[in-house]
Amino acid sequence: MTRPSTAARAWIALGVLAAAAVAVASRGQGETSSWVSVERRELPVTVPLNGRLRAVRVTEYGAPLVPKVWNYKISFLAPEGTEVEAGERILAFDTSELEERLRRNLSAREAAEESLKKRRQDLDVLLREEELALSEAQARGRKAELDGGLPEDVVARRDLEKSAIERGLAEREVGYRESRREALERRGKAELNALEEQRRRAADEVAEIERSIGSMTVRAQRPGTVMYKTGFEGAKKQLGDTAWRGERLIEIPELGEMVVDATVVEAYAGLLAPGLPAELFLESDPRQTLRAVISTLQQTIERRSEQDPRKVVRLELAVTEAPASVVRPGMRVQGTIVVERRGRVVALPVAAVRRSAEGPFVLTRSWLGRTPRRALELGRRDGDWVEVVAGLEEGEQVLAPSR
Repeated sequence: MTRPSTAARAWIALGVLAAAAVAVASRGQGETSSWVSVERRELPVTVPLNGRLRAVRVTEYGAPLVPKVWNYKISFLAPEGTEVEAGERILAFDTSELEERLRRNLSAREAAEESLKKRRQDLDVLLREEELALSEAQARGRKAELDGGLPEDVVARRDLEKSAIERGLAEREVGYRESRREALERRGKAELNALEEQRRRAADEVAEIERSIGSMTVRAQRPGTVMYKTGFEGAKKQLGDTAWRGERLIEIPELGEMVVDATVVEAYAGLLAPGLPAELFLESDPRQTLRAVISTLQQTIERRSEQDPRKVVRLELAVTEAPASVVRPGMRVQGTIVVERRGRVVALPVAAVRRSAEGPFVLTRSWLGRTPRRALELGRRDGDWVEVVAGLEEGEQVLAPSR
C-alpha cells in the first residue's frame, strides 16, 4: 500500500484542523454553521411595514329603517368569509312583532271593507225607496193635472178644486222627495268617502307592514365575501344579538381596486413620501406577492394600539399588482417600501454578523485551521443583507448559521 507524501499529509492535516475549527466555533455559538460568500449586489434602501388589505368600494348592510321598530333581534347571519351571490340572503331579523301588527291591521282592513260594503248596500236601498216615492208623487201630480184640465161642464167645480189641491200637494211632495234624495246622496257620498278613507288607511298600513317584514330579510346587492363590522367596543354581532335601528353589521367589499392600511415605525417617517413603491407579501402565504405605491401619508405620530405603545406613522398604499384569485380584503400583509435604489455594493448576510463590545465582526475562513475575527464597518441593511463599508472584500467567505 502506497503511503501519502509528506506534503499531502500536511494538507490533509490542515483540512482536518480547519474543519475542527469550524466545528468548535459552531458549538461555541450553539448552532450549525456554514460558509457564505461576500457578494457585490444591488442593495436598495427599504422601510419595513405591516398592514391589512381593504377594498376601495364596500357595500354595508344592517338593520333597516322600519317605522315604529327600534330594536332588531338577529335571526339569521351569514357566516363570515362566506362567498355569496347577488340576491342571496345574508342577514335577517325577527319579525314576530311586525307579524302581530300585521294580523291586527288585516282585521282592521277587513272590518273597514265590510263596513263600506254594508253602508253602500244600505244607501242603495234608501235611494231606491226615495226614487220610488218620488215616482209615486210625480204620478199623482200628473193625474191631478189631467183631472184638473177637464172642462167645467164635464166635471163638477168641487172636483176641479179637489184636483187643484191634489196637484199642489203632489208638486210639493215631488220637491220634497227630490231634495231628500239629493241630501241622501250627499250624505251617503260623504259617509262612503269616510269609510273608503278608513279602508284605504288600513290597506296602506297592511302594505307598509308587509314591506317592512320583507325588508327584515337583507340580501346581497352584488357578489362578494361576507365580512362582519366591528362595533364600538371591538366586538362583532352574533346570532341572537340585538341591533339598533340603522346599525351596520355586515360589509361586502367589491373585489377589484384595493388599498393597504399600513403602519411604519416612527424612526422611518422622514424617509417616506407619496409615490414610493412597495413590495408586499401575504402573512398567510408568503409566496403570494403584491406591488403597491404610497397614496397618502399621515403627518401625525400615534400609538400603534392600546396594547402596543410603539409610535407609528399610518399610511395608505394603492395596490397596483396582486393575484386576484387569492387576495381578499382583510388579509394581513408585510413588506418593504423601497426608499432608494443604490448601485451594487459589497454585502453579506445579516446572519453572519456577530456583535461584541468593540462592534460588529465576522469569522472569516482561513486555510491555516483558524477562523479569525474580522471587525466590520456596516452600512445600509435590506432584509437579510447588509452593506459592508469596510472590513471585507467581495468573494471572501464568512461563517454564518445555517439554521
